[in-house]
Order: sequence, then structure tokens, then C-alpha cells
Amino acid sequence: MNRIWVFLILFCLLYGLLRGRSEEMIRNLLEVPNKTVSALLKIGGPVIFYAGLLEIASASGLIKRLAERFSFIINKLFPTLSAPAREHVALALVANLLGLGAAGTPSVIKALKLMRREKKEEPSPEMARFLLLNVACFTVFPVTVLSVRKIFFAKINMELLPFFILASFFLSIVALLISKIPERKNVS
Repeated sequence: MNRIWVFLILFCLLYGLLRGRSEEMIRNLLEVPNKTVSALLKIGGPVIFYAGLLEIASASGLIKRLAERFSFIINKLFPTLSAPAREHVALALVANLLGLGAAGTPSVIKALKLMRREKKEEPSPEMARFLLLNVACFTVFPVTVLSVRKIFFAKINMELLPFFILASFFLSIVALLISKIPERKNVS
């Protein structure tokens, strides 16, 4: 993969030089890192803030209580999970419900590590289901989307909120249905 990137970069630089656009290339080479760091700080700030809030909620025991509230759903979706894995799954689900998917990523990684079976080459059906649900992420309040729109001075249209909720709900249902396909193939 590294060779492909090196090839692409060298090819683009050579192409730009042959086309006589060296000034434009140098200007962009100097501007792009500045713009990238600026965008990273704008977008990363809220994600770091919300990740901190989720960590505080976890340390205070709030996530454990929420995991107990969601235990019926979590037990139905992931019947063989250990208690620590349940807590991380609950944290990821809460992060998704609040639209803080990126802030819940550390919990997703920890939950997947705890879900890993002896056969490390092949993911369990629960791991696949969890990943699909995490990607689909049923969201009640899309905090990340709203904060990114605010950062870049886009109009925040709250009339679209019900459509965000409905779309994420139906996407989560589709993800659950897709996660059941391999299980049904194994049964038949």
C-alpha cells in the first residue's frame, strides 16, 4: 500500500511539473497542511469533548445503569456477552443514540476485543451484528452532524431532525436483518 501512495504522489508531482504548474503545486503543498490542521481542530474538538463526557459518564457508573436499562435489548441481540463487554456495548449504543458515534469508538474497540472468540481469524456473529449496528447507529439526536454544520457555518435545520431519526432507525433495522443472513444460512 505504501508503494501505491508513493507512486501516486510522485506521478502527480511529475505531472504537475510537466504541465508547468509548479507555482500552483508549491502554493497548495504549503496551504493544504494548514487547512487540514484547522479542519482537524474544528472537527476534533467536539469529538474529544464528547468522548470526555462519555468517559466521565462511564466512570460515574451512569453507563452501567444505562446498560441495565438496555439489558433486555442487549441480551436479545448479544446473548453470550460477558459483563465487561456488555458495558462497552452499552456505552457504544448510548454514544450512537446521542449521535456521538466517533466518541464511542474506544468502547467499540474494547467491546470487539472482549467479544473475540478463540478462532481469531473469523469474527463471531455477535461481532458482525455489533459492527453493523455501530455503523448504522440509531440516533435520537445527531450531535456530531449538528456540531459539524455549526462549525462550518451551515444552516442548522431542526425540521430535518425527525427524518434523521427515522432514517437511522430504519438503517438499524436493515443492519439487524443483514446480520441475521449468515446465521440463517448456517441453520439450513
